Amino acid sequence: MSVLLDAGFFFRFLILFIGTKLFDMTFFDIYLLCYSNFFPHYFPECKELVGPRQLGFNLKSQPIEPLIYTAVSFGLAALAVLVKW
Repeated sequence: MSVLLDAGFFFRFLILFIGTKLFDMTFFDIYLLCYSNFFPHYFPECKELVGPRQLGFNLKSQPIEPLIYTAVSFGLAALAVLVKW
């Protein structure tokens, strides 16, 4: 069986994508932007722009992204199966 037709291959990369998206949301968006002094340390001019008040600034758009990517990936995988790519 071809790698493109293997459902386990698709789901393995889907799980990796969702895991990296969750890591991005928790570590980069919440920790680095809101609770650490990382960006103001290197860029002092942004000190009043970052902080805990930014928590959830893109919380609505972030979970939608994996759903859209999953649907598009599933559609492309189905197209590949139909075309026998």
